[in-house]
Amino acid sequence: MKKNEEVPQTSISQASSIEEIAEFWDTHSLDDYWDQTREIEFDVRAERRRRISKGAPPSIPVVMEEVADPKEIAEFQARWAQAQRNSDWLQAHAHEIYTQHRGKFIVVAGEELFVGDTPEEALAQARAAHPEDEGRIIRYIYPKKMVRVYAN
Repeated sequence: MKKNEEVPQTSISQASSIEEIAEFWDTHSLDDYWDQTREIEFDVRAERRRRISKGAPPSIPVVMEEVADPKEIAEFQARWAQAQRNSDWLQAHAHEIYTQHRGKFIVVAGEELFVGDTPEEALAQARAAHPEDEGRIIRYIYPKKMVRVYAN
C-alpha cells in the first residue's frame, strides 16, 4: 500500500488512512481491543531472492531474508546434511587429498572426490556422477603448502 493511500475505514480505529491507523495504534494497546478482533486468512506471495554468502564483493548487494516455508526449510536442511556428509568425508581424507592434488580444484559430492584443472571441470564430473547432491564441497588446493594467517 502506498503512503497516504486512502483505505476503507477500519472497524477498531475508525481511521481512513495509513497515517491515522498508525497514530491510533501508537497510542492504544491491542489488549484493550482483542475481543473486537476476528480471525482472517490470506495468502502471501514472497519473491524468491538469491542468497549471497558473507564476504561478497561490495558491488554485489547482500540480501537476507527470513524463510518460514516448511518445504523450503526441509530442502535447505537436506542440502545442509549432504554438505555435512561431504565435509566429514573430506576431513577424513584430507591428508591424502591435499598432498596428491596440489594446484587442482576438487569437488566432493556423494562422499566421492572429483579433481579438475578448473572448478567447472571438477564440478561437471561431480554433477554427472551425483546430480542429486546439492551439498557439494568445492575447494582449490594451493600448489605449495603454506602458512595462512586469518584476521578479522
